Amino acid sequence: MTDQQDLAKTMLAEHALSLLEGHRVIGLGAGSTVMKVIDAIAASKRVLPTVIVASLATLDRCRSSGIEAELMQSVSHIDLYIDGADEVDSSFCCIKGKGGAMTGEKLCAEMAAEFIVLVDQTKLVQSLGSHWPVIAIEVVPWARSSVGRAIVKLGGKPVLRAEKSDMGNEIIDCHGLDFAAPYTLSDRLNQITGVVAHGLFVHEKPTQVFSSDGNTVKALTIE
Repeated sequence: MTDQQDLAKTMLAEHALSLLEGHRVIGLGAGSTVMKVIDAIAASKRVLPTVIVASLATLDRCRSSGIEAELMQSVSHIDLYIDGADEVDSSFCCIKGKGGAMTGEKLCAEMAAEFIVLVDQTKLVQSLGSHWPVIAIEVVPWARSSVGRAIVKLGGKPVLRAEKSDMGNEIIDCHGLDFAAPYTLSDRLNQITGVVAHGLFVHEKPTQVFSSDGNTVKALTIE
């Protein structure tokens, strides 16, 4: 991460504070930008009614920062969900999952009335896969080999991560897949037996995206 990207994430985190007002159930995703949001909330001394998190790392960071937080099974609805992304295209489709938390992130996104994504401007692309052409897939352990073979049939190269997911499942990074039809690709991945979730967020797109270059924060519109 460059100094400018770090500054952009800090600005986005500060901007996120202005989005919290009026929401009782706040969801927080995973990754470096979300950690900045947690730091900003803690520094502001703001007390949030209910905070729901998408990963164990986010839960630990909240609690160590003095913010009471819970995992998502304790609620059925999230008013505002805030997360980052590895890539966002011009129609707000996203690639996420570099940190391996895509299952929790999708669950939160699907429960949220508002889903906000915060990204530094280097994450903005015209088409998915331009800068980060990898889709992370969470897989039940017994299906690891069969899912890998299915990925090869789709034209991809599966690479098994050493780290497991928060749920104890395997994570496979899929390289070389064709992003030309992201909705079709998402559906094909979902149809593979043994896949828990993947990092292609096309049916779970954010309602709003904010980006920063380290100087200003901009609200984006779908092209």
